[in-house]
Amino acid sequence: MKLYPLHKAVIECDLATIHSLLKGCIDIDQRDEFFYTPLHVACDVGASLEILQVLIKHGASLHDRADHKYTPLILICDEGYKEVQFMRLMSSRKEAAPDVWFELSSIFNYRIGAATYFVTKNADINAVDNRRQSILHQVARNGIIEYCSYCLQVDFDGISTSDYVDLINAAFFAGGALDDERVSLINELLKVYYQGKVKVADAFLLLGADAKLIDSDGKAAYDYARNSGNLILYKMLEVKSKSFRL
Repeated sequence: MKLYPLHKAVIECDLATIHSLLKGCIDIDQRDEFFYTPLHVACDVGASLEILQVLIKHGASLHDRADHKYTPLILICDEGYKEVQFMRLMSSRKEAAPDVWFELSSIFNYRIGAATYFVTKNADINAVDNRRQSILHQVARNGIIEYCSYCLQVDFDGISTSDYVDLINAAFFAGGALDDERVSLINELLKVYYQGKVKVADAFLLLGADAKLIDSDGKAAYDYARNSGNLILYKMLEVKSKSFRL
């Protein structure tokens, strides 16, 4: 895979090199083999808001489409990547530490901050990818469970919400006995995770996200929230979807 200088600097979150490269004659929207511009890459790896702002101030397009028709904003909300990083941290801990919960909350706050900035720069908050999924679809999905299902080669559609604890334990905590402490830890994780998603979805709705959009599988965002077991998010999105239709 060929890595262009600006793409590389963004991946490494090297702000000094980014500034240096942008002083020269460089294509701010140069694409890699996956059609990712530097801004796509920044959104994909969770680069700082400062890096996103620098790229946009230098003319980076908020509307260019990468592979799978991803816009930069869609990549910010791509469900699972940052949550998996968080879960890997969790797998090495035996108890829930306050800084761990803070780290998970920071993922959701980052999405809200970046999306808010993008929308002020005229990004389309209702852009959809090649599956016709919007950022609300992304938020409503359960990226942790999907990733666990992938790792264990288990059919996500066949998993009930009561099996989530077992699935997370097997994928991230190396299986073993599920004592009360472990069950409590994983349930607390899911609680914080679900609360964060409600917060993000609410912010996106305030920014103008359309809850009634239907993807290529015929599902609205609330369908994914219901399937993920996040009933508060499901009810909120369902109500918003119905109110938009009135």
